[in-house]
Amino acid sequence: MQSLHIFDEESDIDDVGPLPPSPRSLLASDRMDGAPVLNLSITGPTTLSLKDYDPSSRLRYAVTAILLYEAAPNISRREPIVFHAFLFKDVDWRQEGFRLYRKENGQWQPYEIRGSFTHHRYRVPNPVSKNVGRNEDNDFIALNPGESWSFTRQVTDFPENVVPGDTFRYCYKGAQLDWWDWGHFQDHEDTVVTIEGKVREPKDNGGRPALVIPASNYVEFTVVE
Repeated sequence: MQSLHIFDEESDIDDVGPLPPSPRSLLASDRMDGAPVLNLSITGPTTLSLKDYDPSSRLRYAVTAILLYEAAPNISRREPIVFHAFLFKDVDWRQEGFRLYRKENGQWQPYEIRGSFTHHRYRVPNPVSKNVGRNEDNDFIALNPGESWSFTRQVTDFPENVVPGDTFRYCYKGAQLDWWDWGHFQDHEDTVVTIEGKVREPKDNGGRPALVIPASNYVEFTVVE
């Protein structure tokens, strides 16, 4: 199982005012014809102790995720795939990927992480070229049909006023992979992509259909002493 480091940086902007509604979670019906079928499931403990902190003194909650590559019933190709794993390493974001919800007055409300992330996405790395086949920095994952990739994710962005009895939900709300292709690493020894957070070149993913991974299940947990 791989333990992921979630990219995180501070910003000097704390309040951006009211935000527009977050896009809905993606469903299996949002998949594109001709693309591989991948499904994500997550598990986690039912409680979070207020004594469980990371080295930066932030509450932390560990989630285990399994991404399964299933054979697509509507396409004839039964080949390996390789994809960019940035989506699963990125911070929780209201637009796509992973999301935290808090129960307030009997209703589940999405927790908006510091406005700098949700509104401005203040992390603009320099573009770099990466060789997919070499995969020197483990930016890519390759799977055969029926195989899965397991990873752990530390949830550390919580409201400041958390108290025992608070209840949260965490899920992957679905997203479209920024880059994928058919084949395993040995098939991509000459494949080079430009990464700037997500893959920026090639822009059209080589003409392949968009690979949508729909929303996962929820994990629900309660804060304890």
